[in-house]
Amino acid sequence: MRIENDYFAVEVEPAHGRIRKITEKQGDLELITEPRLADNFRLLVPIHDMHGNYILGADQPLTNHTITDDTLELHWDGPLTSEHGSFDIALTLTIQLVGEELHFGCHLQNNSPHQVAEVWYPMICGMTGLGTPQQAKRTQVMVPFSVSHQTRELFNEFGGGNTPGYGVLGEEYSYWYPGGMPMPFSSIYNPQLDRGLYVANYDLIDRCKTLRYALMPGVVQGRVGGDWPTTEELGGAPFGLELNWAHFPYTPPGQSFDGPTVVLRGHEGNWRDAALIYRQWFTKNIGLIDSSNDWLRNQTAYVTIMCMLPEDKINLRYADIPQWAERVAEDGYKSVLFCGWQFGGHDRGYPHYEIEPRLGTWDELEAGVKACHDLGLRVSFFANIQTVDISTDWYKDELHKYEINDIFGCPYFICGWGMGTLGARKNITRSPLSDMNPSHPEVRELLITRFKKLAEIGADGIHLDKNFVHPLDFNTRLPLPPDQAMQQGIIKCMHEILDTCRAINPEFCVSYENNWDRLLNISDVAWWAGGPSPIKVAFPQWCSTTHITQPFGQNVVNTQCLGGNNIMFAPGSYTKWLDFPSTQGLREYTREVTRIRDHLIDHVSRAELIDSKVPFFAAREPTIQYTGTFADSPDADFTVFAHLQSGKRAIVLANLGTTALQINDLHPLNNPSGPCRIYQPFEDDRNAQFPLALTLPPEHVAFVVEQ
Repeated sequence: MRIENDYFAVEVEPAHGRIRKITEKQGDLELITEPRLADNFRLLVPIHDMHGNYILGADQPLTNHTITDDTLELHWDGPLTSEHGSFDIALTLTIQLVGEELHFGCHLQNNSPHQVAEVWYPMICGMTGLGTPQQAKRTQVMVPFSVSHQTRELFNEFGGGNTPGYGVLGEEYSYWYPGGMPMPFSSIYNPQLDRGLYVANYDLIDRCKTLRYALMPGVVQGRVGGDWPTTEELGGAPFGLELNWAHFPYTPPGQSFDGPTVVLRGHEGNWRDAALIYRQWFTKNIGLIDSSNDWLRNQTAYVTIMCMLPEDKINLRYADIPQWAERVAEDGYKSVLFCGWQFGGHDRGYPHYEIEPRLGTWDELEAGVKACHDLGLRVSFFANIQTVDISTDWYKDELHKYEINDIFGCPYFICGWGMGTLGARKNITRSPLSDMNPSHPEVRELLITRFKKLAEIGADGIHLDKNFVHPLDFNTRLPLPPDQAMQQGIIKCMHEILDTCRAINPEFCVSYENNWDRLLNISDVAWWAGGPSPIKVAFPQWCSTTHITQPFGQNVVNTQCLGGNNIMFAPGSYTKWLDFPSTQGLREYTREVTRIRDHLIDHVSRAELIDSKVPFFAAREPTIQYTGTFADSPDADFTVFAHLQSGKRAIVLANLGTTALQINDLHPLNNPSGPCRIYQPFEDDRNAQFPLALTLPPEHVAFVVEQ
């Protein structure tokens, strides 16, 4: 059975519906080169005394199929069988040619008395890389992971996987989305061919899924120079990589599962080009917040402090906020974040978002907020929407009912962040924290009531921390399936917080600790990226934040500039005021960099990251040229951003070393003599002409912007 167009040709074996051939025609690439491993789907149907009861689609006789010019539907009407029995389950796998893309869909009807826990499709098995056997070894596999990425030559050095490795025949990498992966796409590309394969999951429902790469039957452990076995070692046995998405619907008896569309698409270039394909789909189908008027997104730095640590050390009382804020305003900052302001102090007592009596009263806190406003400072408060302190009576009496449960009815984990004593920092005496699910209406109500109070006393925003996207929640009180409960609970809760607080303050904003792309239609200000990120390439408006906690952290500032990220200045690891003596040099440098970046926000923050000295983030063709000691120094770094409207480029230059570096003959390759403007800390901004020469002092940045 075969369907094809100008972009793909697909062949399916007729007896069992195994996908044995996929040709990416524009690149003349065979994606499956070992058809003996051909597969289609896999189901997990746990039964009594056999939780690991997998039904292998490759072993199921195909009932029938329907075929048109662009669509092939494969029908298994059931029953489906495993070595443990026969199950009244029907499945349809759809393969469709859609322009440049190849789409896979799945519909499952569960008429058995058991849940269908996992649904894997499509199983694209027998891959050995892109190109000829020698070229294929250079094939890269990139997976966005957290704010960074995991990229390997899986077709040469597969490695040891990222799962425990017990109970599975070969090595395996699997990645949760959301959770580990911030965006549900992967890129398989070969730099030698300048060709790539985009692998994505287009799901309009917020639910968990896993991307899986596995090598069957296994690797050569410990071999230097590549761990794939030789032809002689295989002795004629089939060997290759498996690729699939796995979903976890836990479909109950009598119900159905409609899976999202899994997409393959060939393209020129590398992972950057795949990211742009994903951006186009996401923008059209999910949407991005328009943050052009959000005060939070239009600042590049702010100052923070923990009013009280979880071990009771007080750093700032409410009555002292006006004096503390004066120092912040003197340095030109426009906003502040108060952490540890609530009952119990930072990372303790949650979700008791009330005043801490040892810090003062509601009236004193409100007066502190007003003092900040009088100084031109916006005010945000640190909070969470999941975290619960399980040592409290409130948890023991009530809140335990809303805790996230695993399949055995137990909490997933207990964590905590101790601060004020060595034992707490060693996690021995820290406050024990677990997670509630904001899918429960009761959880959202208790949170929103308390956050509304913050808006009423003048808060301009709230930072929502943690936001652990646990893939599955089996709490029986939940109104949603396990694979959707946490995901949809987070989004629903954030929307309700914004709606409630904006009814009081229309300019109220939210930031969050998380990198899940679906949150980009709520806010585009996140936490914890340092330097360039694949998320920034996919979504230029996205901005992450990293703290500066040590007194000599200029290179943290510089790294944030390279990535277009925000700075959270937290002197003395969140415990000191801005005039803390040992921080003064850093204070002055950060103030200068913030002055420049606030002025250039559309050029180096809300802009597209198009090039970098870091090879992974480099453009396919260089965008700038330069000579001098900067060119040869391992301590030199740069990134290039493009303005989203004008396309004008901004070059961020960083000297991360301890000796000055000279840059000569600096110019964009297609603009060797145009006008530009130079911005450097502690120097007057000045006009110049390409090519130009600059001296970068140790641990300093400079910005050069096309005019």
